[in-house]
Amino acid sequence: RALAAVGAVLAPACGLTDATGMHNRFGARLVAQLVGGEPIGGADAQATAASLAAAAGDAGMGGAAQAEGTKLVEELGDAPTERGSVAGVAVAAAAAAAGGGGAGGALYARWTVATHEWHVLQAVLQHADGEFAAQQLLAVFPALAALLEPSRDPALRLTALSVVRRLLADGAFCAHADFADWAPHVLSALLVPNLVWRAGRAAQQVRLAAALCVQALVLLDPCPISPSELSEASPIILPVLRSALDDDGAETRLAMCTVLARTLPAIAASLAEEEVRGLYPDLLKRLDDANDDVRVAVCPALIALVKHATYDQNLRKPGANLDETNLSYLVRGVLVHLDDFSPDIQHASMAVVRAAMVVNPAKVCAEVSSVRDRHRSPKLCDALLAEARSASVEI
Repeated sequence: RALAAVGAVLAPACGLTDATGMHNRFGARLVAQLVGGEPIGGADAQATAASLAAAAGDAGMGGAAQAEGTKLVEELGDAPTERGSVAGVAVAAAAAAAGGGGAGGALYARWTVATHEWHVLQAVLQHADGEFAAQQLLAVFPALAALLEPSRDPALRLTALSVVRRLLADGAFCAHADFADWAPHVLSALLVPNLVWRAGRAAQQVRLAAALCVQALVLLDPCPISPSELSEASPIILPVLRSALDDDGAETRLAMCTVLARTLPAIAASLAEEEVRGLYPDLLKRLDDANDDVRVAVCPALIALVKHATYDQNLRKPGANLDETNLSYLVRGVLVHLDDFSPDIQHASMAVVRAAMVVNPAKVCAEVSSVRDRHRSPKLCDALLAEARSASVEI
């Protein structure tokens, strides 16, 4: 009865032949199935409700049907059916409607932001419980991968990234073992390619959406991507993350600082010396960022690099990727900001120098002593040198 009522709301829009005709035809098909008592796609009433929830809001009176369908899905919630929860049935139905077989790739290539199957898939993933959504990744991932191809329309990619971000905010989804299997592919195949710089305002918004998804993924506790998987993927993802550090958008730069602070403990030791030598100047540049939040956020990334890189004074040790010369350059770049007007940046910079002092106390103390008299106040330099003395370091 509830579904019939929703169909009655949608019915007046079905005869329209304007630019929203595709959605009106979709509505007509739904109404016919409702009147005939045949649920859409052979699924049950809940899947039909999810389809109504996905109807385009601008399709005549379709907006009212969309609202009613969404309300109905929410009311049905996780009511049990013979095949699981309502949300679970909806996800399964949408995956089938999306053409999750061998021909799916060709079908997804024709999808646009207005394709009703894509509206269905968005709606059901939004309303599915996280555990079931994770179990459907085998069916859903090909659609997301096709929609997030960098050559696709930016507006379409933004809607797909919105779906990914909603899923990453679902604790049950992220905690499921199936998601752990897919997480490395989500990072390298779905998200990182959308961080690559392209001209235009729309492309900038896509990069921000992708950056926020990457940040949400790596901040999961525990992170579903193991250190060995991150290390294996670093030759592909690190150049893109470094490039995104210099993005036009401050939010994207901020997210990249957070991502690197989280991933460098896992990958720094395995980086080549050339990669470390190229990375730390990119990080130091963010200490001169126009946004103070970015300046503070890059310091944990610098700390992670200093702590987890393999240090050897002359790079003679097998696997060493950070030597005394480059450590000195890094420390000098940070010490400038120890005299910043912002106390937050002063203390964040001090934490970086303190971490470097553990790696090579004598050299770092010498660098601190050399700039002490050039600072407006020697207070923080003196504090660092006092810490070194307490640790029995010769200055």
